[in-house]
Amino acid sequence: MLTSSDITGGSGLDDTYQRDLENTSAALEAGVTSLAPGTAIGVIDTWYGTLKNAERDDLHAIANLLAELKDELQSDRLDGPAIGSLLLRLGEQTTSAAADADDARLSPKLERLGTLLSRAGTTLGAEPVEAHQQNVLDGPASAPVSQTEKGLAPDPDERDS
Repeated sequence: MLTSSDITGGSGLDDTYQRDLENTSAALEAGVTSLAPGTAIGVIDTWYGTLKNAERDDLHAIANLLAELKDELQSDRLDGPAIGSLLLRLGEQTTSAAADADDARLSPKLERLGTLLSRAGTTLGAEPVEAHQQNVLDGPASAPVSQTEKGLAPDPDERDS
């Protein structure tokens, strides 16, 4: 179970944490591209500092993703799809953590944040896992699959002369 003490380090959901959670959600609702990288890095630093000392492995994983996102935002050239992919993964993991929250006040706020992070990720070009898996299964619509690509011996009529 995710407890507020895992996140706050204390025994309850304090005002600072609630304010940080609400401010992060509000910033994402305004649109991820409206956030300056420096502002986003400040938000990331706040959450990283909160989560890096949590007792749960899933929260450490979120902290690690935040560190990756910070690195990506500090690079010379911003890569929208790479940032989007990290945001999507953060959204999925945040939503998952919300499902394990034992504080009734924490769960819906984390679910909302997870949804906003995932939405921001898709805005920047990341594909949800289900869509990516379907595209891999379907393959490119206009390119026929050759016998060799299917793992079959080439048709003698398809060989180049």
